[in-house]
Amino acid sequence: MLVEEISKSKSILSSALIEEGYDEPIVIDHHDDIFKKASDAKIDMLVMNIEEPDRNTLTQLKYINDVFPVPVVIFSEKGDSEIIKAAVHAGVSAFIVDGLSANRIKPILNIALARFGSYAKLREELSKTKESLANRKVIEKAKGIIMKQRQCSEDEAYNSLRKLAMDRNQKLSDVATSVVELSSLLIHENTLDRVMPK
Repeated sequence: MLVEEISKSKSILSSALIEEGYDEPIVIDHHDDIFKKASDAKIDMLVMNIEEPDRNTLTQLKYINDVFPVPVVIFSEKGDSEIIKAAVHAGVSAFIVDGLSANRIKPILNIALARFGSYAKLREELSKTKESLANRKVIEKAKGIIMKQRQCSEDEAYNSLRKLAMDRNQKLSDVATSVVELSSLLIHENTLDRVMPK
């Protein structure tokens, strides 16, 4: 998707993108609802050619980065350091100030794609790390509940969780989550013993 100031004469971007082998871009005005149009069109890249991104534009780019991340390249006539920082925070892969020329478009887009790929990999690794830590935390909490309920050792509590996970063909973290949720609903002291293996 190409975002431009439609009121101005058409830039070299659209034809340059096609010449470089990209599909003909969907062209929208920079005052349009970028988030909605990009979401509806299911785009795989967003290129902007504007005088300077305003706060509303950067907010929409942040929504895009949060909901369906895609590489974003901005060609801007001007941009101070604060605007560029805000653009990077919003997920912009490349911010080019006063540097729009046909022969530079392909390498700039290639760099933006590579940077986006690296960022996406880092975000995936971070997400996995957070999930792993959250799983470990809930398993530890579930073990503590079982140890208190049964007056058993940590190993015995862990083995009970693992056996239940195997019996139910579920992940250990899912079973641990069920134990933690169940513990908050316990009415009788022996309720947990009826669902946990010895």
